[in-house]
Amino acid sequence: MSSLLQPTIFDPHLAPINRHVEAAEREGIAWVLRFYPALAQTPGRLRKLKAAKFARLAARALPRVPLAELQLVCDFITWLFFYDDTFCDRSGNTPDPLGRLRIAQGRMTAAMRGEPVRTEDGRLVAMLADLGARISAWAKPNFLPRFYATVERYFQSNVWELGNLVRKASPPGPLYLKMRPFTGGVGVVLDLFELVGRESLLAVREHVLVQQLELLANNCICWANDIGSLGKEMQEGNPHNLVLVLRRDHGLSIEGALERARAMLAGEEAAFDALVDEVLALAESSDLHLRVHVGNLRSFVRGNLVWMQETTRYRASRPAGRDSAAA
Repeated sequence: MSSLLQPTIFDPHLAPINRHVEAAEREGIAWVLRFYPALAQTPGRLRKLKAAKFARLAARALPRVPLAELQLVCDFITWLFFYDDTFCDRSGNTPDPLGRLRIAQGRMTAAMRGEPVRTEDGRLVAMLADLGARISAWAKPNFLPRFYATVERYFQSNVWELGNLVRKASPPGPLYLKMRPFTGGVGVVLDLFELVGRESLLAVREHVLVQQLELLANNCICWANDIGSLGKEMQEGNPHNLVLVLRRDHGLSIEGALERARAMLAGEEAAFDALVDEVLALAESSDLHLRVHVGNLRSFVRGNLVWMQETTRYRASRPAGRDSAAA
């Protein structure tokens, strides 16, 4: 399904990859196995995890950071996908899925903030506790409250999305487009970009042009993922997809909705590129932090599309039981 993207300017040569990617892949798998040791004895699930190539997404988004910084972003991205598989996409038929999700989110939030992990807590809580401790060790004084708020908004959007699945409701297009920047978790990753830069970007990221640039980048990434995951989400009966929303709202065929989604993505990419040029033209020559942040946003937008050609994450699969790497 990644071929649905029809990439043009997003050639792999325009999305360079971090030279530490192979080490990050090895360490990322080892980190997962700390919490899911049974994967080592389950070749199919381990292959699936490796084929997702989460480290390559981080490495294309951050092509210039050192290994330790790359590793933290890689591990958090991996956690986001494990969490999504466990609680967001596949739990609509479990008993009281919303209650289960809210309880899990409460424990995850507490563990991320440093509360000790309990014996009854699941592995995802333990993973987030580990990530939270690593983040706290690097965080500047004004970073953690903003980061926790971003994660909380992401969690709230998950409750909204799961509520739709439970009710078998499809969100109307305008609401879907407003919620999509939160449900994809991109905002969490953008906060991590600031963290691994080891400098506060509060003033930079509060500028209206940078906020709009982050929103455009978020849309480019999430809409591309919707297009690339169309077959998978149709198979799963998940209505949270730009193409499916356009089909329903406008009475289009799948092909017509796909073409409209592609046109929307192309327009958003063009707006993003134009605003990048404008922000850099207005930036002071000494404003290195702004230039680095804008460069990371551009790498993320381009790198995400290249990664979607590499990963098996969004491919529709044959019906199976608990085949998730996080199962």
